[in-house]
Amino acid sequence: MNKAARRRFILHTLDKRASIDIETIVEKCHVSAVTARRDLEALAQQQLLLRTHGGAMRDESVSHLFSFVRRMDDKREYKTAICRFAARLVTDGDTLLLDCGTTVFYLCPFLAKKKNLTVISNSLAVAAELARFSHIKVIVIGGEILAERRATYGPTALAQIASYHADHAFIGTNGLSRAGGLSSYDENEARIVTAMARAADSVVLLCDSSKIEKNSVFKFAPLSLADIIVTDKEIDPEIIHLYQNNGINLMIADR
Repeated sequence: MNKAARRRFILHTLDKRASIDIETIVEKCHVSAVTARRDLEALAQQQLLLRTHGGAMRDESVSHLFSFVRRMDDKREYKTAICRFAARLVTDGDTLLLDCGTTVFYLCPFLAKKKNLTVISNSLAVAAELARFSHIKVIVIGGEILAERRATYGPTALAQIASYHADHAFIGTNGLSRAGGLSSYDENEARIVTAMARAADSVVLLCDSSKIEKNSVFKFAPLSLADIIVTDKEIDPEIIHLYQNNGINLMIADR
């Protein structure tokens, strides 16, 4: 298990159990006790956990951040397949808008293979991931930080997005249906997504199949907001047929 995967495992375990010991990390991650301690120290330095004798415990002051880790792990295989497919739509030299959805985050390793990209995002996680690559210009949207989403929101963020122009916007949603359009449980998130869509020539919606023909709390846009919808191959074939026969550009990603 590589370093990033080990640290996700540690945080995911703390989300469920509130504490973890060195022996568990050694056993589950197949690493030495020295490596396990290094991982815990690194996460402690990031203030994501509290070190204890023989392990670590959840830092309740940042426990709200664990929901982000949980969402990242959910349907990881499908999100990766969706983003691998969607990255084919990106051309060297493009300017991209990326929202803070966890599915969109999985675009990052595939974007790293492109040249001379400019990526504009309100996601702190996306910015941190892509900032490692010198050939990608990263612009972080300002605004009020919402820790649970690890992203910026509010009037400042919306105004900055409106000042940019992108070739593609890659967005997510909590639900979508032919009757209800795009929906979200967060009105602030919906405003960001809508602003990014308006600022881009092409809008690509990345959405795993569990969210299709489902409606969330806040309906904010028709399906026509997205030029392309990319989902995974677990989608019901009847939905594929229904959408495509109604002129909806639904693309299916292989694993």
